[in-house]
Amino acid sequence: MMRREAETRWEAKEKEQESRLPADHSEKAIDPPEGGTLFKKKKYIVFGCHHGAYACGGHGDRWNGIFVAFLLAVVTGRDFLIDMPDPIALDNFLVPARDPFTGERNVDWVVDDELRVQLGLPGKRAFLLWDYNEFREKYFRQFLHSADEVILIYTNKKSFFGQIYRYLFYERQAQTDWVRMPYLAHYVFEYLFQPSVHMLKRLVAFDTNTSTTLTTTAGHGTSNMDNNDEPRASKNTSFGSSEFVSKLEETQISGRLSIDPAAMQSIWNTDELNARVVALAAENHYLNPPREDKSNVDPDSTRPPLLRHQPVNVFTEHFIGIHYRSGDIKAGFGQVNEDIDVRHGVDMLVRMLSCASEVERVLELDSARTRWYLASDNAEVFAEVPQVTSWIESGKIFHVGNTRTRTHLSQLQATSQTLNISGASQQAHGLDSKIYQNEQEMNQAEAYISSPRFRKLDQIRGVSDGWTDFLVLSKAVAVIASSSAFGLVASQVGAVPYVFSSDSCIRIDLH
Repeated sequence: MMRREAETRWEAKEKEQESRLPADHSEKAIDPPEGGTLFKKKKYIVFGCHHGAYACGGHGDRWNGIFVAFLLAVVTGRDFLIDMPDPIALDNFLVPARDPFTGERNVDWVVDDELRVQLGLPGKRAFLLWDYNEFREKYFRQFLHSADEVILIYTNKKSFFGQIYRYLFYERQAQTDWVRMPYLAHYVFEYLFQPSVHMLKRLVAFDTNTSTTLTTTAGHGTSNMDNNDEPRASKNTSFGSSEFVSKLEETQISGRLSIDPAAMQSIWNTDELNARVVALAAENHYLNPPREDKSNVDPDSTRPPLLRHQPVNVFTEHFIGIHYRSGDIKAGFGQVNEDIDVRHGVDMLVRMLSCASEVERVLELDSARTRWYLASDNAEVFAEVPQVTSWIESGKIFHVGNTRTRTHLSQLQATSQTLNISGASQQAHGLDSKIYQNEQEMNQAEAYISSPRFRKLDQIRGVSDGWTDFLVLSKAVAVIASSSAFGLVASQVGAVPYVFSSDSCIRIDLH
């Protein structure tokens, strides 16, 4: 009897609650306030690098800023964006990494022109994070409790990571194992980025055509293949193979190498990756750390001996990376605070080559099969340092191929319409591998090189070269790093297991 009364009271209560609902409650039960929304508005932390911004710097500086800004976004629960149009938009070289099984972007960090205006980024006040104490005592708390929709950050200081860790560990008492994990920078980089189609094409090029050797003809490089020879196709079918890139390119529009301005807008729409290509990436384990294969060096490898024309697969082969930072004003970007920033002389480069030989011995790499990749901010070293030229001619050293110029990210003055990186880069590259038949033809080429149009193309190619150097160094089994964040950060994001100082060839722990 008591049970029946309880059921009756429960049914009456349900009917009373139903009577309070709108007649049509298949839709939302209440209307949003006028001009408002029921959904929580998104909030963003934006890492910015705009023309004239004080804290942009080069590749290493920018990554340090991205790393800190991303962790701030994680801690504050905000979405993360990167607005880096200067000098050329970042998504020409790196695109949002995708889950290899679902195809979804891990973090959709791209800021296009429409979103930039929507968020009010042009002219928005930015927070310049420069002083650690000011960040700890003022800005960090401000970010935690800010109601602003967008927080725009300029910084290149990785040291702010310490305050983020202290907050998580002492105040939030959160699990911080992930913060202290080895190679954290590598996993964050892999979570955020993967190479664009343009970068993949450049990386795969090492596997189909070796780097240029040097000649004394007008100071320009010539191909180490005969004019009638065809580049040898790679037999590799990994993520970085020609086969993969060709499949990736099927999702791009036709005429992607055209420099017609009308076609530029959609050439680099790298969001065209389809499920088949994503599945291929998963099949080839692209997101697996490359160090798993490269850390275990097998001196008894049965690969054929080193030949001048032998291609290099930078995704799978053991090679040593060397980053020589001269800092000389001749390189086009050697000024810091209006002073000439001279880092290293040529004698240091020679010592770095000796260090590479010692690293081969210590790691028990076969010197007859192990290649060295030389990245430098000064193109002159490829032609003027005898030890370098001899190693290039023998096939021991390979490089990005540009023997004329280098372009620093903070020096190129490009417009937002400079979108077709591949087309401009390819046009500027043409004279590197050309053999001139007579003096008149050579003089015509010299006149073209000195023209403003070609200088701009060459500068654009220089930015592409810089990103190529950065990504190739990150694939090395060992890196000899100079006094520069470029090589050190490339080693960090690539989880390179063996990194050595250029000064003394002493191993550096970058865990």
